[in-house]
Amino acid sequence: MSREGLYINCYERVFSEHPFAFFSILIGGRGTGKSFSTLRDCVKNKKVFMYLRRTQTELDNCCSASSNPFKKINSMYNWDIQLQANKDNVIILDKKNEKLVGYAAALSTFGKFRGADFSDVEVIIFDEFINTTPFNNIKNEANMLFNLIETVNRNRELDGDEPVKVILLSNANTIDSDIIRALKLGEVIKNMKEQGLEDYEDHERGLYLSLLSDTGIRELKSQTSLYKLTRGTAFYDMSINNEFTVDYFGDTRKLNYQEFTPLCGFKGIYFYKHKSKQLIYVTKRKANCQIYEDYQKDKFLRDYGFMIKNYIVANLIIYSDYDLKLDVLNMV
Repeated sequence: MSREGLYINCYERVFSEHPFAFFSILIGGRGTGKSFSTLRDCVKNKKVFMYLRRTQTELDNCCSASSNPFKKINSMYNWDIQLQANKDNVIILDKKNEKLVGYAAALSTFGKFRGADFSDVEVIIFDEFINTTPFNNIKNEANMLFNLIETVNRNRELDGDEPVKVILLSNANTIDSDIIRALKLGEVIKNMKEQGLEDYEDHERGLYLSLLSDTGIRELKSQTSLYKLTRGTAFYDMSINNEFTVDYFGDTRKLNYQEFTPLCGFKGIYFYKHKSKQLIYVTKRKANCQIYEDYQKDKFLRDYGFMIKNYIVANLIIYSDYDLKLDVLNMV
């Protein structure tokens, strides 16, 4: 096997192996070829693409020579592809052939482009879509992404054209992403990890999700200096073993409702308190209790927020599925 064949080819997975997918999420270890293969093969196959990052700062960094996402590709293939910031946008140019190959944008600032024409864009590549820091949070991030897709896709399907392909790439840092929460994929990913599954398909939604497996590069990387040093750490598990080291799945399971009494509800999420133990059970099962609507969030937090936070800190909450856990953690 050639050295190149050891890396993951995300482009091939999306376009050749799962062509039905409109929306693809590929999560894997660091340095395994996710961005490299997707960007390289979009250029090779002459697919005009939009390269998307979460924040304007990330995008600005990509416009520098040192952080150009094509730096390694240029070196290996003798290309000269650069991100060029203009007054109103960022374009991606093949300098050798004087040809536009794509655009680049930041999700946090994309709203200003809503009237722009991106009808030539065939693929949206959202690189490092999961936030890895305790800051840089973007309010309503999922809706911002969906609005961006609407701006790029427009009515091309109504006109008989193929929809834009959307590809999200990330390392396995955490499941706690606004996009994953919005699409209700937390429980799906939890089940995939527990059952050792790599791929998930939802043909009705046009959705493909992959927890990328080892193609040979993992073993080689594990023998390099950094990973010899960090073996046994959370960093190693995330980078090499594709583990969501920030997330804990042990507090999600089904419990007997007869042991609980309803406490309160908020936006379709219900909290039950155990009749004899210090334990709260969170579920979607409706109950006869105080129910708060979305506009009453402040009142809900005043009445129950402190109590629920204390139970979370003390590990005294059980969730009926992982999507509910993510919702609650981002609620209080």
